[in-house]
Amino acid sequence: MAGLRGREYTDAQVKSMDTSFRRFNLFPSFDYTYQANESHSLSLAFSRRIRRIC
Repeated sequence: MAGLRGREYTDAQVKSMDTSFRRFNLFPSFDYTYQANESHSLSLAFSRRIRRIC
């Protein structure tokens, strides 16, 4: 399974910064599971995250 999420940030959402900005980021995700047999499986997952401004 794969997915893609977009998020737009503006200076109105971040009041603590002195400069004005507008940014758009993409956040992909991917999840794969391989079933080797009835009792064993292998999973692989990837996702991009954002570091929030404190």
